[in-house]
Amino acid sequence: MALLDGFDGLKFFSLYGLIAAVIVVIPNFIFAKKGQDTRPDDLDNAGARVCTIELISRIALSIVLVCMRFPVNYPIFGILAGAALLIYFGLWVRYFKDGYYYPDIYLKSFLGIPVPIDTFNIVYFVFVSLWLCNIVALVLTVIYGICRMMNAHAVLKDLRCRI
Repeated sequence: MALLDGFDGLKFFSLYGLIAAVIVVIPNFIFAKKGQDTRPDDLDNAGARVCTIELISRIALSIVLVCMRFPVNYPIFGILAGAALLIYFGLWVRYFKDGYYYPDIYLKSFLGIPVPIDTFNIVYFVFVSLWLCNIVALVLTVIYGICRMMNAHAVLKDLRCRI
């Protein structure tokens, strides 16, 4: 598998990586402007360390996607990344259409399965990392995903206690 071939084909700057890193944050800009109104101020999270690791790994993931270009292989992973992105955007559209109620991010289900929106964000980054053959991005995605899901679980638990 080309993903494990090493860094022989490494080049600096990946246009696909830049697009992948930027496109996924578009809903977050809208959320930052309108979605914070219904967010409780005192939501639990998984702790300061987990939040810090999540933030650092997300920033590092974005940098690695942009700054490390490998030969693109396995177009099926690109297609799967696109599908995960479409679901992710669809869930955000549903959230915006339903009135920007913050708990919906964690409490609404997808096809009957209770998953937070962030799940598809992580799935997207896994497939993008595989498609771009970027093992460093894949490792950072796993770290980011674990921390993000730990925080999402803590928020979900806190929100369920409030209902």
